Amino acid sequence: MMNLQNPAETANPIGAVEITIDQPVAGSDLPLVYGLAAKVLLPRPAFGFKVDHDIPDGVTLIDTKPSATCLGGHIMWNLGRVDPGQEIRLQVIVAPEPDRVISPQELATFTATYTQNLYFETPIISSRLRLKIEAPPQVEVGEEFECHFHLHNGGNWILNHLALDFQIPEGLETDAPAKVVVDEMLPKENRTYKVKLSANQAGTFPLSITAQVGDKTEQATAQIIVGN
Repeated sequence: MMNLQNPAETANPIGAVEITIDQPVAGSDLPLVYGLAAKVLLPRPAFGFKVDHDIPDGVTLIDTKPSATCLGGHIMWNLGRVDPGQEIRLQVIVAPEPDRVISPQELATFTATYTQNLYFETPIISSRLRLKIEAPPQVEVGEEFECHFHLHNGGNWILNHLALDFQIPEGLETDAPAKVVVDEMLPKENRTYKVKLSANQAGTFPLSITAQVGDKTEQATAQIIVGN
């Protein structure tokens, strides 16, 4: 009979990826199946990405998914290129010896190595950053209202030193700063800046926000009608 001691999930970070060891499954007539689910934490692609794992003593390796190179009890997955935010799933199937008791800690021995290509030091962000303005279409003179400036990093790059410029025309007043610098915006991250304004004269007023990273810019606009 196969025995498993404390079959709880075990977190095991290995630097470039964040790893969760899959909960092993044990049974009297089944092999022991376990593995890892990993999310790449790197800010840019890595190459030559390799994951190593040593199976415990007292078990026989049956299979790996995906296929790996096996040398005795040492398993190697050569994954090549991995991208920021990419998910990696690996599975190991073993058959423990009779009465062999295995703890999750014995299975949490995955390590990773990789190299990076300096060509990717400068990310391409022109088509990744998305801006949107939510504003009431019409307000009255003297009315106070709120606008929401939304940012979305839709790419796989970390955006650094993101310069935001809020253009508020005359006729609308606010105490909010006109310029904001975002030190870091993670892949898939959303941010919203809420700006309180007041209308002091009638008319049609354009709002805009411009974001700049390096020599790349994105802009969003909206229009507010101020009635008497």
